[in-house]
Amino acid sequence: MHYEIMLVTKNSDQQRKITVMDLRANKTITFLLNELDKSDLDEDLKNFIDLHINKIKRGDFDYFGNQQ
Repeated sequence: MHYEIMLVTKNSDQQRKITVMDLRANKTITFLLNELDKSDLDEDLKNFIDLHINKIKRGDFDYFGNQQ
């Protein structure tokens, strides 16, 4: 796979926003998790997310900013 999860944040509606790096195309891709099935994202990316869905939902990649 040529993707890496960079970070996951939650928007004001508590929906997870995922940013991944496409290492082949040298670009980032950002999308909402709940729109994954509706989107026109590459099937390889959807499969990559499916492999990591439990970690994403558990919060392993969550970014909270500069909390003090």
